[in-house]
Amino acid sequence: MEYLNYYIASAGDGFESIAYNVYGDSKYVTLLLNANPAYADVMRFCGGEEILLPEIKQNDYEVPIWKR
Repeated sequence: MEYLNYYIASAGDGFESIAYNVYGDSKYVTLLLNANPAYADVMRFCGGEEILLPEIKQNDYEVPIWKR
């Protein structure tokens, strides 16, 4: 998996808001979770965490389990 960059989380950020802010759509949550397994159990970040941002490819979208 290729990484574009990283995102420094702000206090209160979650994976959905990060996906929306970075990629323009919260549908990329699963992609972010897969790239950042150490934070898989985090609902809201404290601030300062470095979140790896994978490069989006055409077929990378997967509906999160809680939205199925």
